[in-house]
Amino acid sequence: MILATSWRSFIKLDINYNLEKELHGFTNIQDLKKPFVQPGLIDCIWFDNKFYYAVGYHSLGYYDPATGENKLSELPKGTAEFGLSLMVDKDSLIWLGYEFGVKLFNKDLKLIKTFKADANDQKTVSGNSVKSIIQDHTGVIYIGTDHGLNAYDKQTGEFKRINTNEGLGENAVNGIFEDRENNLWISGLNTISIISPDRNSVRTFMHSDAFPFRLLGRRFAQDRASQNIYFNSDEGLWQVQPSAIKRSAILTASAGLIDLDINNEAYPMDSPLFLKNYFTLNSNQNHLNFKFGYPQKTSSSTLLARLNGVEKDWKIVPE
Repeated sequence: MILATSWRSFIKLDINYNLEKELHGFTNIQDLKKPFVQPGLIDCIWFDNKFYYAVGYHSLGYYDPATGENKLSELPKGTAEFGLSLMVDKDSLIWLGYEFGVKLFNKDLKLIKTFKADANDQKTVSGNSVKSIIQDHTGVIYIGTDHGLNAYDKQTGEFKRINTNEGLGENAVNGIFEDRENNLWISGLNTISIISPDRNSVRTFMHSDAFPFRLLGRRFAQDRASQNIYFNSDEGLWQVQPSAIKRSAILTASAGLIDLDINNEAYPMDSPLFLKNYFTLNSNQNHLNFKFGYPQKTSSSTLLARLNGVEKDWKIVPE
């Protein structure tokens, strides 16, 4: 049996990829007699012979193919929560990343704990928009947010924050993946960062002519035979040979632009501004602040990058 999601439904296929069943959404979120939930299917996992899913407006639910039961987690009356990512840990607990933090559930969808960012407490999760969660081979929970990567120690209940100061390519984390050599692959919007198995060093690769990815997705996979790593972006599916990265043969490692402020207005890397080779400024937009990331930077190193060409090739355009 194969279960696959779309934005408004999921489909059940047999082993020959023939459609067995398609379950569509419904409009009244309280009406659980209908076959499925509201539009907004984001992530899904197969666990305990059920199909658990992160869903728009109602965070978490499951579908039991054997009984046809569809169940949603309980929410405070009048509220809505947009589920973004799912993971089952080694203790059979379900971690849900959503737009306001992280929630921990048991398999019956009973809420156990909620984690939220606190700007005054560095031992809390660094951001509340959580797009990816994994558990590595040592049992540490890694959580990717809009404000950096987090390592959660279940014994102490504390988070360790990992961001650009530690060499991460950018603070907006989309995907996390642990390969068969226990390296962590971290996808941002326009960078790939690889954290070593001992978690003491980071290598970051930027958008380049050799590797022209943009707007990276959250999904990684590794081929068992070739050991190649696959990940998605808006440019399609990418294949990378980890052994070639060790020789620096595929990815070009260089300093790259991470953020841009114009007159103190932030322009994120997924802004249409960055999808062009040029942009136009008004006469009053005269204060530009560029932020760079540099590969192979660690917390103990100091590196300097210089932006060339800003003083050249300016053109006056008609208003």
